[in-house]
Amino acid sequence: QDTDPLQAEMVFLLAADETPAATASAGPSWQEVTLRPGKLFIVGDPKQSIYRFRRADIDTYLRAMHVFRRQPDGQARIATVSQNFRSVPEITDWVNATFAAVLKPNAQFPGAQPAYRPIHAYRDTAGQPRVTLMYPASDLHDTKLPELRRDEAAAVTRLIADLVGNPRWQIGAEDGADGRRAIALRDICILVETRTAVDAYTAALAGHGVPYVVDGGRDFFQHQEINDVAAILRAVDDPSDQVSLVAALKSAAFCCSDVDLLQHRLAGGRFSLLGRTFPDTPVGRGLCQLAALYETKSRVTLPFLVDRATGNASPTCAPSSTGRPNSRWARRTRCARSCAGSPPGRATPAANETCTWRRATTTWCAS
Repeated sequence: QDTDPLQAEMVFLLAADETPAATASAGPSWQEVTLRPGKLFIVGDPKQSIYRFRRADIDTYLRAMHVFRRQPDGQARIATVSQNFRSVPEITDWVNATFAAVLKPNAQFPGAQPAYRPIHAYRDTAGQPRVTLMYPASDLHDTKLPELRRDEAAAVTRLIADLVGNPRWQIGAEDGADGRRAIALRDICILVETRTAVDAYTAALAGHGVPYVVDGGRDFFQHQEINDVAAILRAVDDPSDQVSLVAALKSAAFCCSDVDLLQHRLAGGRFSLLGRTFPDTPVGRGLCQLAALYETKSRVTLPFLVDRATGNASPTCAPSSTGRPNSRWARRTRCARSCAGSPPGRATPAANETCTWRRATTTWCAS
């Protein structure tokens, strides 16, 4: 389903039977070739032929199916996989009834929509309802989307709170063992359509005291502590970037307040790492430490640089709402140091790999 016409042409021509008898009956197009038995195996789903930016579309899929169907003597076999090993019949029955009514071919646009093929559950019946529909309490036409998302998140959170430990909701025992057990938090996963909905759900879950983990990792790099680390690395990588330099000074690593920054400027100080001497002030001491990192950045690896940058932190300068020292800086920067790690013996260019490091470690670091 992800194949564009050019890729299809290459694959089918490479798999063509090149014997004289086969080439004599074949046309010039890849759609007219006679395939050599056993040379081509294709897996695809027409309902997933949606990646037009790759030039993939359902027409290419249908043409490929036609090539298989027209092979002589039934030499090409088309098999349909309909067995579902994951879901219980209560779920597959609902899916079949719902989508069979939605996914229908359109006579005005032949080939634009594949027909729905029902799936069949391998597992035994659960003996309980497994699909719960929640309808919005607000009018969809008069309520703004952020408010609807908050209402939806609150409703899902209440459902989760009702499910966990409730003897009315039972699931199969783990590892295929006989018997049933109550639902635990680790059994529940919330799938969201877009990342913009994540904040509404995390706020609702936190408000109800439901612990959670955001998978996928992007949430990790939205934390202020990680933005502080990124600002420090950008300032060290490019000393002319005064915006990042000021952000680094205001981070939990150096704890310079707006007053400290203003007093430094009024005293004639500059926001630069290229000076030889720095005043004995909060801003001056921060500039001195950043200048030392700048001097060593070309000689050390990125993990070492991140370790030095985050090692300057004083968690007490970012108190929590309870007044106690906030441990988030230490916890999240410790994860940042793990993310920045590289294989032993590999010299990693320092700060200019920050963006690559952030993208590459997005998925696993958040967990």
